[in-house]
Amino acid sequence: MFKYLIITHGSIGESLLECVEKNLQKSVNTIDIISLNPTDINQSISNLKEYISKHSDHDLIIMTDLYGASSSNIVKPYTKNKNIYAISGLNLPMLMKAVTFKTDDVQIMIDEIIKCGNKSIINFL
Repeated sequence: MFKYLIITHGSIGESLLECVEKNLQKSVNTIDIISLNPTDINQSISNLKEYISKHSDHDLIIMTDLYGASSSNIVKPYTKNKNIYAISGLNLPMLMKAVTFKTDDVQIMIDEIIKCGNKSIINFL
């Protein structure tokens, strides 16, 4: 069983999840969110530690908004844990794939999420 955690700046994560729920016309209870407060990054780190500790019995897929920024930097040390996976560059199609794609294989899930995110970036001019 996977557990998903979104870590984003401000309310980006909440907005993306709200869009997913409106598109699917149902609540999503497999995704949790930590919103970064730039004035108190230590609180976000504390929230992440607590979350990881509480969900140590799950494969945890963490999705962040921007690689190299605070959201991904606070996650990076935990990727050494064998049950924690991190993906950066979160967009709405990636989140839709995470919610709707069914597999028990964490690596297949990660590959599908990333593939979906990449395919959704299109220059249509």
